[in-house]
Amino acid sequence: MKLNLKNRLGILRRGVSGIIQNNFEKNSDVSREIQNYPIGKSAGGLEINLLEIGNGPRKILLVAGTHGNEVGTVKLARNVASWLNIDKENFPDLSFYIIPCLNPDGYASAKKNPNYFGGGKIGRFNKNRVDLNRNFPVLSFKSESFWYRGKNYAESEKVYCGPNGASESEAQALIKIIQEKEIKIVFSFHSVGSDVISNSDSFAKKIANIYARNSGFRLLGPECNYDRDFSGWMGEWCDQCDISYIEIEGSTRWGSDWKKQSKAIEASLNYIKNSN
Repeated sequence: MKLNLKNRLGILRRGVSGIIQNNFEKNSDVSREIQNYPIGKSAGGLEINLLEIGNGPRKILLVAGTHGNEVGTVKLARNVASWLNIDKENFPDLSFYIIPCLNPDGYASAKKNPNYFGGGKIGRFNKNRVDLNRNFPVLSFKSESFWYRGKNYAESEKVYCGPNGASESEAQALIKIIQEKEIKIVFSFHSVGSDVISNSDSFAKKIANIYARNSGFRLLGPECNYDRDFSGWMGEWCDQCDISYIEIEGSTRWGSDWKKQSKAIEASLNYIKNSN
């Protein structure tokens, strides 16, 4: 496809912005006060760590770095952890479990080969070349699906979902912690789309609506994925397990997006806190 001047300038702008965000945006350090422990290893043998904050009866999981090239989501998760560690007294009935990077293989690859001017595509998959957000054990699972991107997700590319659902150690670790901790609300951070997507759960739809209003992101329903060839989606697995699932597509590949999303995160958690 031949690119016009506007497209070329857009690529240049996004690339330069990515360089600045990746190299000069200050990373939030995870406090030693926060309980931090491994819950498994990646396909490449890297540890997948979990942060645990609070001790309320209602449990919430926030997961980032499912696609390793979405570097900014890892920064966002660390910012969320730092904020919650300070503000946890405002959420006495909630417990928070945070996985800053589910896909450390892809994340390491993205950091080593940033691909700023090629869309930041390097690092999306794990060491086995599996798209982890297509690897959940759902009834509709297929080994091949699509990665949708671009304006209104009009562009697509075939991706490998694994030989079967939950074939990958990363998905296994995530599922295990959800089941062991009996987590019923999941926030999954991605980029880049400036969208909020829920699964079919009615409570998730209400949270997604609040998140969208407070972030300025577009609100999409589960049909945006169910109506496409989207095998192995975590949202579908959460539907099967009666779990409220909210997926956030941030506005930047390399930046934390904290300024845009912090208000939405706080508003969503306050809504959960005040709901029955």
